[in-house]
Amino acid sequence: EALERRRRALGEEHPDTLISMSNLGVLLRMQGKLDEAERYTREALEKRRRALGEEHPDTLLSINNLGVLLRMQGKPDEAGTYTREALEKYRRVLGEEHPRTLNAIGNMGVQLWEQGKPAEAEPYYREALEKRRRVLGEDHPSTLASLSNMGFFLDSQGRFAEAEPYYREALARSRRVLGEEHPSTLAFLSNLGSLFRLQGRFGEAEPYFREALATSRRVLGEEHPDTLLSLNDLGVLREAQGRFAEAEPYFREALEKSRRVRGEQHPSTLVVTDNLARALQQQGKHREAIDLLVPAEPAARKAYTGANARRLGGLLTTLGRARVGQGYDPARFEAAEANLLEAHPILVKARGETHKDTLECVQGLAALYAAWEKAEPGKGYGAKAGEWKAKLDSAPARTGKS
Repeated sequence: EALERRRRALGEEHPDTLISMSNLGVLLRMQGKLDEAERYTREALEKRRRALGEEHPDTLLSINNLGVLLRMQGKPDEAGTYTREALEKYRRVLGEEHPRTLNAIGNMGVQLWEQGKPAEAEPYYREALEKRRRVLGEDHPSTLASLSNMGFFLDSQGRFAEAEPYYREALARSRRVLGEEHPSTLAFLSNLGSLFRLQGRFGEAEPYFREALATSRRVLGEEHPDTLLSLNDLGVLREAQGRFAEAEPYFREALEKSRRVRGEQHPSTLVVTDNLARALQQQGKHREAIDLLVPAEPAARKAYTGANARRLGGLLTTLGRARVGQGYDPARFEAAEANLLEAHPILVKARGETHKDTLECVQGLAALYAAWEKAEPGKGYGAKAGEWKAKLDSAPARTGKS
């Protein structure tokens, strides 16, 4: 309503009109309505560049907002252009310790992490947290966000013991300062639950996931991105426990709603698609898994790059294993071989030789060649099966899966 009135009374490019336009874009983004948000965010930026100039603080805010939005849409490379521009100009125009500069520093860390550059990202995460503690205070919402981001970064590197204190501090302060139902508190609940799950501490993880889901449904709504994340979290927990039939309903609900809200090709929809397919494959529902993954594969190849390449490796592993599980057919086994042989080097690079994801791929290759040898004996498939089984047998204890 404010935007409509200001457009009519003040004109399309009045600074107050552009404030309303920008605010509406941010609100829609926070509601998870990313396509609607993009229209207002881009229009606000274009008009602020023209009406206010390239280095006006409001223009810089719009540059930053567009970078965040594009990152949420799963477009890290395009987002990076805006994130870098915003940070460079904020440092110059507003100074090193202005709250907006600190926000841009934190965004740069997330941006680099999503582009698969963790070594470059870490100094930005640490700079944002240190300066926010000093400038804004320990309990400021932005400081809490930096605490959580620092924990997430360390968690993503497998540095679980280092991550836990950051997650615990963020959650404790958020409960006290922002309240039990604030979206940040819900995100911190999920983060701590995920950390425990990754360490095999399933009993500790579940209460955090259940609290996050119940509160998200009530406060944010059934189709909010955070609600869908909580559904997926509970599915992944059940999968990690080997309770695949119990995981399936969580994944199905999350996928149905993500398709409706975000679309078939959004990276988050693709994550849930792969998760559901893996749960189906583990239950022997190989045909259903294949039917889910084949149409998703082209979009996954575009979306899963950089730090997310591991997800492509995981999807290809699930697809290959489902094809093997469906039984012998020359064309199907050739497709499975292509999937698994492509997945293996991706996972070795992203995860290492002994990570559970990599070993699942190795297991798939050993099973493929053993089944192929049985169907077509004497063609060398048995030797290949032995080679991959030897890799599996020589691996040390398996490490966690995210």
